[in-house]
Order: sequence, then C-alpha cells, then structure tokens
Amino acid sequence: MKKNRKRILSLLVAFSLITPNAVYAGEDKSIWDTIADFFGQTVEDTTSLAADAWDDASTKADDAWNDLTSWTARAWEDSSSRVAKAWDDSKTRIAGRWDDFILWANVAASGNPYSWMDETVAENGIRGYDRLEGIRTFLEGDPDLEQIHARCEEALDELSLSKEDRNTLWKMLTRWSEEKKLPPARTAEIALPFLERLVIEGESVIDGDVVFSGPVIGQYLMTILTAMGLDSAEAADLSVKLLSNTLAELKNPAPEEDAESNALLTEAQSDSEKGFLQAMYYDTASRSVSACFDDGAFRFLDAEGNPMAVEVSADQYDAAVDYMKNRIANGEVPGVSDPERAVDIVKKGILTYDQARNIAKAGIMESISYDPAEARVAVGTPLGMSAAAAFALNIWNGEEQENAIRESALAGLETGGTAFIASVLTALQAETDKGSALAEATAALQKAENLLHGDTQSAADNLAPLSAEDVADRIRGKISWEELSQNLSSAATEAAGDKPENPGEEAPGTAVFPEAGTIAGIIFSLATGWEASEGVASLADMIAENDAAKMIEIIEEQFSAAAPDYFLNEKEVDEAVENLKALVSADWLKQMLEYRNNKEFTRPLIERTIEPVVAEREYIKLPDIEEYVQCLTGVLESISDDSKGSKGSNDSNGTNDTNDRQNQ
Repeated sequence: MKKNRKRILSLLVAFSLITPNAVYAGEDKSIWDTIADFFGQTVEDTTSLAADAWDDASTKADDAWNDLTSWTARAWEDSSSRVAKAWDDSKTRIAGRWDDFILWANVAASGNPYSWMDETVAENGIRGYDRLEGIRTFLEGDPDLEQIHARCEEALDELSLSKEDRNTLWKMLTRWSEEKKLPPARTAEIALPFLERLVIEGESVIDGDVVFSGPVIGQYLMTILTAMGLDSAEAADLSVKLLSNTLAELKNPAPEEDAESNALLTEAQSDSEKGFLQAMYYDTASRSVSACFDDGAFRFLDAEGNPMAVEVSADQYDAAVDYMKNRIANGEVPGVSDPERAVDIVKKGILTYDQARNIAKAGIMESISYDPAEARVAVGTPLGMSAAAAFALNIWNGEEQENAIRESALAGLETGGTAFIASVLTALQAETDKGSALAEATAALQKAENLLHGDTQSAADNLAPLSAEDVADRIRGKISWEELSQNLSSAATEAAGDKPENPGEEAPGTAVFPEAGTIAGIIFSLATGWEASEGVASLADMIAENDAAKMIEIIEEQFSAAAPDYFLNEKEVDEAVENLKALVSADWLKQMLEYRNNKEFTRPLIERTIEPVVAEREYIKLPDIEEYVQCLTGVLESISDDSKGSKGSNDSNGTNDTNDRQNQ
C-alpha cells in the first residue's frame, strides 16, 4: 500500500514539473505528447508490476501444490504402513481399492468431512436421521472414553464383527492416536460418525463387494482421519466443533405417519416370525444379519431352543454367511459353537434385494410390503420371500395356479429345505386340526429326506428374467435422435394451430410423468413468440446430434440393466419403452449431458417408465395353505419317485456291468 502511495505522489510531482516546462520553454513536444509518454511509462511499470505479482503467485501456488502432493504421499505411506502392521498382527489379508479410496478421502477432507450427512439423510430418510441425531445427543453429554468405546461397540455389534476383529480395530486406532499424540477418546469421538455411516449405508460406503472386518474398517477410519489432518489437539478440537455444527443443522425428514401402513408392516413382521423360515431382506448384508439379533442373542429359536433358518437375498448371501460366522464365534447363537454351521442357518434366496424391493414397492402382492423407513422388505407369509415371489411371477407370466404353486414349492425347497417344509406345516397346523397337520408333516418330512440327498431342478432357472443383453437387443434403435426430431417437429406444428388462449395455461401432463408437460408443452415454453419452425430449429440446436446419440445410448444401457430387477417380460419391456420415448426430449437430453453423472441422472427417468407398467400387473393373493400343502406333498413324492428311479437305473446298470464282466 505504501509503495502505491509513493507512486501516486511521484506521478503528481512529475506532472506538475513537466507541464510548465513543456508550455513555456517552447519545446518541440506538446503537453499532450509529454503526458502520453508519461502514461506510456506508467503502463509499462504497471505491466511489470503485474508480471512480478503473477510470478510470485505462481511460485506460491507451485509450492502449495508440492506441499499438498508431498503431504498426500506421506499420509498414504503412513496409512499403508499401519495397515500392513495390522494385517501382520491379525494374520489377515484383504484386497481393496485403497488408492481410489484415499483420493476420495482427501477430496472430502478439503471441505467439510461431514458433508455426506445431508445426502445420507436424504437417501435413508428417518432411519438415517435418527442414527445421526442419536450421535448428536450422545456427544452433548460429554462422554468419557469408556462411554465412547461402548457406543462404538454397539455399532460394531450391528456390523457383526467378531471379537478378534474388534480387538484388531481398536489396536489400529490406538496406535494411530499414539502416533498423532491425540487422546484416544478424542480419536474415537471423531471416528464415531464414520462408523455409524457404515451401519446406515452398509458395505457400499467402502466397496460394494467388501465384507466388513477389523482391518477393513480400521483402514477406512484411519484413511479418513489422516486425510482430515488431525495432527494436533487444536485440529482435533476444531473437527469436533465442525461435527457438532453439522449434526445440529441436519433436517428431520419427518414423514407423515401412516397408521394403516405401519399396522400392516407390524402384522407382516409378526406373522413371518411364526414360521420356521425367517425372511430378512434389508438393504445391506450386515443389516440383514444384525436384524436377527437382539441384545447380542439370536432372536429366532424353535420350541426346543434350536436356531431357525434365515432367508437372505441372493446378492447378500456370501457376506451374510461370514457375518453369521462371526456371531457364532462370539457365542451369540444358542446351541451352536462351530462357525461353519452358519450355512445351516443362512439360506440363499432366489431374488436379489433390488428385485424383492421392486416387487414389494409395487404393492401388488398379498403379505409382501416395503418399509422405506427401514429399507426392508416385510414378508408376512410362512412361505418366505422366494416361494411367494415365485408363485406371483409364474402367475404374471401366464401359468395356471397349480403350476405356479409347484414352482413356488420348488423355490421354497431350494431356499429353505426342511425349514421351508416345517414353516408351511406350522402354518397349516394353526388353521386345521392337529391330527391332520401331523399326518401331513410326517409324509412331507419323509419325502424331504430324499430331496436333500437328490438333485432338484433350480427354481431360479425357471424364473430367470430377460437378461440385460436380451432387453438391449429388444430396445436398440427404438429411441433415436432422428425420430425425436420428427416428433418435435410434428408437435410444434400441432402446437402452432392449437395454441391456448391463455398464455399461462399449463401444458397437459403425461400418464407416466404427470408433473411434466408433453412435448407440445415443452415447445410452447421454449418457443413463445416464435414461429413454430423457428422453435423447432432452436430445439435442434440445443444439443448436438452426436451428443444426443451418446445420451440415448446411456439411457438404453441403463434401461437394459434395470429391467431384470423388475422381471419385465417382452410385452412389459415394449410398454416401458413407449413410456420412455414419451419422456425423452431434446431439453432433457441436454440437461443429462450437462449433469456430472449421466448414468445417475437417468435413474429417476428409468423408474418412472418401468414402475407404472409393473403396477398394472394382476394383484396376487397367495394360495390357501391347505391347497399349498397338497401340492407340496405332490412335489416331494415326485422328487422321491425320481430319486428311486434314478437309483434303480444305476443299480441296473451296475448289474449289467457285472454280468458283462462274468460273461467275458
């Protein structure tokens, strides 16, 4: 600032000296030439000053970048070193894309490391809010290390970690705290919300294919803590304040209470717990297993105290088995001490979680509903999810009820085996006289013995939906830029002749997207005051043809990937594509092009085109339990006969071989 003042004073002095000399001395130069020379010099000085300032700024920026790069490298080396020690200590190796994850952590730490909370609440609703609000209330009580440790243990319990894994995790965090010279209580306090995020969102926070363990979660937490720059007590205190402010600003989604819906969900849960096959369809494998336990004890035991079978979605099965092994190792499953028996408890369903959720959300099946607050599929039938869904899907595909029941029984047997039979017979016993039920039970269980030792056709094979490749082949070319342009041109021409008298009148909505205007409505809104032909020309200019083609290709790809999750048949695919064509516009494609994640942008559109088609399916009322048992018994007898026939054939072949050898 002082230099600038001196420069201004120099300008004034020089101007006062030059002016009289130029006027009265009669020099060749005029006063204006002199002033021009002076200001020319000033511009040169200013340019030089700006160049120097730019060089200084560039140098500082380079230094800052070099420091950041060096810090990131050190953080990664330190974090990798700690994880390597933890791996050696626990004799555990895990495979993960930590190079991608460290990048994410550094980006997150560049601003508010807790900024994910708003999105978590938006995506998980009241469940996400309640979990985070619980942290706020807990931290307001100024908890000590023992209390924080206990709260973290509650979260680890919900993640189904073994005691050995928990010890490994705490060793990793303790060592990290010691290296940073931070109180362990402060470290655990800062780590708590990130641990809670795993409970809310599941394995996808780290990697959709990962299974939670001590080293995995320890690496996840240490990576974030390191990236947050917690290298001093002051930095840790600041982080806690930021955490408190972020938690205080969270907005409660507060959905309106639906007493009737809540009553149905409660009834469905109560009914399902009466059977021998418990359907646990939550949005993550860790939550599906955690829901089977209450205060560290397995909830579902039969009259003799033995654990019942638990059905989980096909995509969660492997992880669910690992989590159940941890629970058994922790001594939380009565009467079971061998972790390998987890496979006897956890049963693999024939649907993925997304497939089960989509069926439940449509509200077109008896006893199957979706609870958005808990992100779970509530199953209120002793058949379980797989058998119930198999019955419905076969009916929707045109099968007669008898065949649909048979396929349902096969799906139930494939999923639960004898547990499925016991569940169905228990339901029968509750509705009929005891003697009849016991007779049916004896016959069915005898048939089940043959089933368990024989080969059965996979029900999942019979229910396999159209693959993504099949759907892609069917819809390819049905949405094109050329057709879209023709539709726009036609709509604009019609709009020119039928323009509403009131310019503010809203365009009519479509059947599948009521809040959006039709193509004609879009033309009106974008081409007001123009001739129709000019309006069409402007729309064509909104997005280049090659960009539009790329966006349409992504839409087709995403549609093809989503269709199998709804079990669409060919007719339903065609109907959904027609809905899609009605919604896609040049303006929409341009918005999609400009959005940072093109694929994510298409998701609501795909749902809006498919869900109305699914909602038109016939409402499914599950068969009467007596009718179902009769068909189940027939299925078991058929399997038993096939097994005997196969055995007899093998014995016959063996006898013939013996005779041949004797003749030789």
